[in-house]
Amino acid sequence: MRPRRHAPAAFAAVAALAAFAAAAASAQDQQAGKGSLPDVTIEAKEKKIIDRDKPPFEMNLKENSPLKSFLKVGKDVRYRLPEEIVRSMRYTTGLSTSPYALTPSTHWIFWAWKGEPAHTFHPLRDLAQAYGGKNPPREKSSGSVKPSWEFDVVDSVGNVFRKYSGDGLPPQDLAFDGRSIDGKWIDVGQSYSGVVNYWDSGGRPHTAAGRPFALAGMGLTDSSGFILKLALRPMFDHGDLMAPRLSRFGRQLLAEAAGLLQRFYPGYNFEVGAYSLDSDPQTVGAFSKLCAGNLAKRLLVPAEKVLARSFPGTPDLKERVESLVLR
Repeated sequence: MRPRRHAPAAFAAVAALAAFAAAAASAQDQQAGKGSLPDVTIEAKEKKIIDRDKPPFEMNLKENSPLKSFLKVGKDVRYRLPEEIVRSMRYTTGLSTSPYALTPSTHWIFWAWKGEPAHTFHPLRDLAQAYGGKNPPREKSSGSVKPSWEFDVVDSVGNVFRKYSGDGLPPQDLAFDGRSIDGKWIDVGQSYSGVVNYWDSGGRPHTAAGRPFALAGMGLTDSSGFILKLALRPMFDHGDLMAPRLSRFGRQLLAEAAGLLQRFYPGYNFEVGAYSLDSDPQTVGAFSKLCAGNLAKRLLVPAEKVLARSFPGTPDLKERVESLVLR
C-alpha cells in the first residue's frame, strides 16, 4: 500500500501545536507567582470590505410647517402684552424690553440728560495759530501782570453764549455742556464757535478762533417731559418748497430719533412740530407731516399716534423739528 504524501505535513502541524501549548504552559508557570496571564495578540491577514451604501433619507414636510410653532409662540406672547404696546410693536416682539432695540449706528443726537459734553473745544491748540503754529511759551508773572486767558462760545451772529476764564495758559481741552451761564440750551442746527483770548506776561493780547460746530439733534427733559429737537434745514432737500422732500441725512436723523423714542418710550403717543422761518403755513405743515409720517413708519405705530403740528414764522435761531412725548 502506497503512503500518503501529506502525512509529514500533518505531523508538522501537530508538533507546532504541541510546541505552542508547551510555550503557553511555561509562560503560565512563570506568571503563576504574579497572578496574571500573558497577553496574546492575534493578527488577521485577511481584509473584508464593509458595505457603506445607505438608503436615501426622506422627510416629507409641508410648506412653512417648521415655522408654525414659532409663529404661534410669538403671537401668544404679543397678545399677553398691554394693548398699547402690542400695537406699537407690530411683528417686532421684544423691542420694548431690549436695550439694543433699533439702535442706529449714527450718533448725531446729543443726549443732554446724560450729562455728557455737547462739544469739546481745544483752546491751547487754537491759540497756537497766533504763535505761527507753535505752542505759546509758559510764562511767569512779570510784576503785577499775570498771564491770563478768556474763552468765549459765540453764536453765528457773534453773540457771546458762554464765557470761561483763568490764569496762565488756556487748557488743552475744554468740555462744553451746551448751556449758557443762565442755563439756556444751545439751538440745534445753528453754528457756534470758540474764540480764545490770551494776555501774556507783558500784557500783550493774542486772539484765535477755532472751527465752528453745530448740533444736528438734542434730547432733553424739562417740566413738559422728554423733548427731541432736530435741525430742520438739513433734513430737507433744497428745491421746490411747495413739495418738500426728506433728504438722505433727514431720513438717517429720523432713524436715530426713532431708535431713541422706541428704546425709552415704547407705546407712547408723540407730537411732531415743525418750527420754521418760512411764514407759509402750507410749506411748514408739509415739513411736520413728512417728519411725523416717517417717524410713525419707523416706530411701527399707526399714523394717528404721531400728531403733526406746524409753527410758521419762527426766528432763524430757533428753527427746528421738535418731537414731544405725550403722556
